[in-house]
Amino acid sequence: MIRLATLLVAFCLLTLAATAHAECAWVLWEQTNTGLAPLAWKILRVSADMTSCEAVKARTVEVAAASPPTGYARERLGDSTVMETPRVGLLIGAPSTTLQYSCLPDTVDPRGPKGK
Repeated sequence: MIRLATLLVAFCLLTLAATAHAECAWVLWEQTNTGLAPLAWKILRVSADMTSCEAVKARTVEVAAASPPTGYARERLGDSTVMETPRVGLLIGAPSTTLQYSCLPDTVDPRGPKGK
């Protein structure tokens, strides 16, 4: 009887943990890499679930690829990456920027752990 009660309690705790994880918010992060500076991450938007975060990410990538700043060209490299290059042609050492978008649970920070 005690063993059955223990199993029931363990099952309930696992179920609650899975439910809590499923209900967390999702954060759309943007990573900027200029090749000259360390990678920089910033939060763009917080969504209620992964599906809506992924939908916002897809729209963000489309908009970013479609609207380059003056003098630059942008191309979509994949599901979540946009590359920006100067429009003047391929110059050796010419600066370029890569923007990458990631949806992560609000419990995950891509910048890594905070120092103590």
